[in-house]
Amino acid sequence: MYDKYGSRNPVVRALVRSFLGAAVDLARAGSPRRILEAGCGEGFVLNHLREHLRPRHAHGSDLSLPVVVQASRRYPQMTFTAASICDLPFRSGAFDLVVACEVLEHVDDPRRALEELLRVTSRFALLSVPHEPWWRVLNVLRGKYLRDRGNTPGHVQHFTAAAFRGFLGAQCRVSRFARPTPWLMALCERRAAPGAAGGESAEIGER
Repeated sequence: MYDKYGSRNPVVRALVRSFLGAAVDLARAGSPRRILEAGCGEGFVLNHLREHLRPRHAHGSDLSLPVVVQASRRYPQMTFTAASICDLPFRSGAFDLVVACEVLEHVDDPRRALEELLRVTSRFALLSVPHEPWWRVLNVLRGKYLRDRGNTPGHVQHFTAAAFRGFLGAQCRVSRFARPTPWLMALCERRAAPGAAGGESAEIGER
């Protein structure tokens, strides 16, 4: 898998800086104290948010156990769990910010994934997906995935800006929206209070 966060290509580095800057800007609006990143991979984005936002707790989850082990070794100051984004083993409202960057496009049932993300946050969710069709156009321009017309392997969902807004708006309120090329990013707020209180007294442990 291509490691864009570790790329030395100046164009890629500029795009990633824009993406990370937008993520910090949107996440800061929620003043999060407890952060969960679902689909955290090796933990790079979660650690970036931790360094800039200084939450009291940062937790990552990923479907792949080997990836979780790698993230735990790389970032021992954070905690990690192997779990599906569609079945998170946390109490309702355990976090006040839940993050899912470049995950929903890989999920067969993104509505179920969003429902689960909103269940475990007491208030905010920060979500990003590739911006179609520009994502494919950029892939084609760099000569990648030409047989699939620029579609990255593993992307089973494809969001335009209007489609992403509509998808999110069906379950939550979009507080802020950004377009750091070539991604779409939104800070969403859950409409209903969680079943369990969040904040300092919330338990992060399993349901």
